[in-house]
Amino acid sequence: MPIRRSTRTRVKKIRLSNPGKLKPFAKGVLAHLEHGWVPVHPTLLKGIQLNISNGHYSNHPGVLIEDVQKDPGLFFTIVKRLRPFSSIEQSGFEPLLLLSQLEQAQLEEVFLFKPGSASIHRFGETSQSQSLMWKLCMSSSKAAHRIAQHLGLSPSIAYTGTLFRQFGLYLLCWNYAKLFSQALARHRNNGVDFDQEITTYFQMPHHQIAARFARQYELNREVKQALIIRKDHDYDTPEEREAYAPRMNDVCQIAELFSRAYYYASFPDAEALWDSKYKLIASHFPSDFFDSLQEEIAIFDDFESEATDFGDLKLAEHDRSDRETAKSFIPPSNPHLARCPEHVQRAFIEVHRELERSETALYAIKALLEKGIPETGISRGCLFIEIDGTVRPALRFGEVSLPEYSKLIKNPRMGIFETIPQKGPFIREVRGVTGESVIQVRGGMDDKEIKGVLYLEIDKEKRKVDADPKLSFRIIRASIAECLKHLDQDDLWRISFY
Repeated sequence: MPIRRSTRTRVKKIRLSNPGKLKPFAKGVLAHLEHGWVPVHPTLLKGIQLNISNGHYSNHPGVLIEDVQKDPGLFFTIVKRLRPFSSIEQSGFEPLLLLSQLEQAQLEEVFLFKPGSASIHRFGETSQSQSLMWKLCMSSSKAAHRIAQHLGLSPSIAYTGTLFRQFGLYLLCWNYAKLFSQALARHRNNGVDFDQEITTYFQMPHHQIAARFARQYELNREVKQALIIRKDHDYDTPEEREAYAPRMNDVCQIAELFSRAYYYASFPDAEALWDSKYKLIASHFPSDFFDSLQEEIAIFDDFESEATDFGDLKLAEHDRSDRETAKSFIPPSNPHLARCPEHVQRAFIEVHRELERSETALYAIKALLEKGIPETGISRGCLFIEIDGTVRPALRFGEVSLPEYSKLIKNPRMGIFETIPQKGPFIREVRGVTGESVIQVRGGMDDKEIKGVLYLEIDKEKRKVDADPKLSFRIIRASIAECLKHLDQDDLWRISFY
């Protein structure tokens, strides 16, 4: 039985890229990636947790492995949580093997977390690039599993190694979404080398990111060997080609290239590279092997990640839905919602629910900015917070960037400083942050723990006749105050990114 580790052990070194030699910027990128992480599929996690609670995996460890493999974000998160259970006698661990050996209580501990606690990001709110990388992770790891199986190599090592080779890209697509999409677009439209573009942007290859985490989580030697990037050998002569035998590292590279070639619209150079690689490896596979494999990975174009249903998942989902419906009430922290139209109530109740079901308030803040505030008719605005006697813009909503609001602090006509101790709200017509004439609504945060000013603007031509600016102000202020109370200190600085 795997025993929870109480001491650290030194893992035998494999020659991987050394993050200690990175530039300060790249080290900052690594820290940002580790904090932001990648999202976990919430429905899949809840289903697995229920199956563990009901003991369904006790006699079906293989089914648990299959379920964990249905979402890369869940797999990477579980690898991180598995580390304390690896044996101190062994030099590193193989995640899928260790997972299959855990007992009931250990499984419950490994999977005891909420989807919202794993990452600052939310599964389902994905860009095209993030969706592409999810499919690339799923398809390449599936391909590696099948290829290794055919060649008599370890399918689980091939799966883990290939998925970790994509890990750097998967982290980047979530935590640097715009830069990642730009690199992908330049590759697709201008023909620049995608991997080199990523290296240029972040001052390190994406494989080095994966190597850093493989070392940190103490994966075993075989997995780390699969991460080593070897230069392609030309194999010019018939004798060299005949003597060629794919190793584990080759399997991962083949699967990686095969998957990119499948998504040729995003990786236009991959087809030619695959054709060249196929000529070298063709003799090791049946003629229809890769045609069949292509059909297998096609399912990921429209794939629903759900845990295996042993007969009680659907019933549990209905019970959960009934509980959610019963909780459609006005939260005590925001009583003014009772006077709002139904569409506004729904939006702000959803913000409150996010606070209840997530361990971080970042999701709730995002819901407030994207769904709650727009329903009130407010055009734009900013939360100013006083820290150590200095007032600074901390959270903005609308199209104007956060630094633009700094100039309002210096303008005495805006009354930012004088409003801090006053509850308000106060309404008047002013030249707003964009220079246009707007209806300004401002007031203090009315909270002992939060010193600051909530500043709102309503474009005059967009103001609704039946709208009540003071009511809108009060429900927004109450919602922001509640979110800030639930915000971890480590995440406080992140609200400025919204």
